Amino acid sequence: MIRRAKMEDIESLNNLLGEVLLTHHSIRPDIFKDKGAKYNRDELLKLLNNDRKPIFVYEDNNKVVGHLFLEIREYEANVIIPYKSLFIDDLCVLKEYRGQGIGKELMEYAFEYAKRIGARNIELNVWNKNDSAIKFYESLGLTVQKYTLEKSI
Repeated sequence: MIRRAKMEDIESLNNLLGEVLLTHHSIRPDIFKDKGAKYNRDELLKLLNNDRKPIFVYEDNNKVVGHLFLEIREYEANVIIPYKSLFIDDLCVLKEYRGQGIGKELMEYAFEYAKRIGARNIELNVWNKNDSAIKFYESLGLTVQKYTLEKSI
């Protein structure tokens, strides 16, 4: 079952965010710490009530096993046709629940949510060398929009 996250889910959300951090650390230890929290409790509480940044959870037998952090973004500039986009800020499924289609269900939920709010597209960032995530997103029809290049100094 996918539902909006609530205060009682904060510990589960932090556990999932911890798994994301470790994945990112394993790929880019020069950028990501091996422990810490993306959000503190107060920041998560604020997000839970922010309709521009909704958080959804996947619940299995009363246990939160996945999450989906979204952000509604609106673009407008002199050279851009104004549009609304749904940005996926974070998606995670507990390690022991992966491979069961939960991530796909969360993404399909995001696609439907984007349609409901009138978004033109869905955007997300994925780190280079996170091959399993890249393969997963490509299997759902996502394609490269732009590249961010870097040179370490």
